[in-house]
Amino acid sequence: MNLHSIEHIQQRLDFIQGILEAHYDSDDGNILSTRLQEVGAYMAEAGKLKADSELYYDKAVNKGIIEMLDKMPEYTSGTVQNKLVKSVGANLKYLVTYADRVNRSCTHQLEVMRTQLSYIKSLPR
Repeated sequence: MNLHSIEHIQQRLDFIQGILEAHYDSDDGNILSTRLQEVGAYMAEAGKLKADSELYYDKAVNKGIIEMLDKMPEYTSGTVQNKLVKSVGANLKYLVTYADRVNRSCTHQLEVMRTQLSYIKSLPR
């Protein structure tokens, strides 16, 4: 398994987010076609980055549970235990959410570009 580092995941998500935010000429079919291919590839990459970040998050939470159980008094409520465990992986949870949003943004942008391309094709020549 080729697991990306947390730093690499963050850098790639920032890069892909920048691509998604960039303006493009939606009236040019060639630009749309090229961008469709690029965003499709970024969507696949974002899916992998999300899976990797979820693995890091799950490992952190599992480790946090073990450490917390050793340190917590027996009378600590389940709600408090859950909040403490979740706080251990808060930064990683952010990364998972970020990867999910980038991946979904790719999906939505692909849909918009397909619509734009269909519209251009429908115009009289």
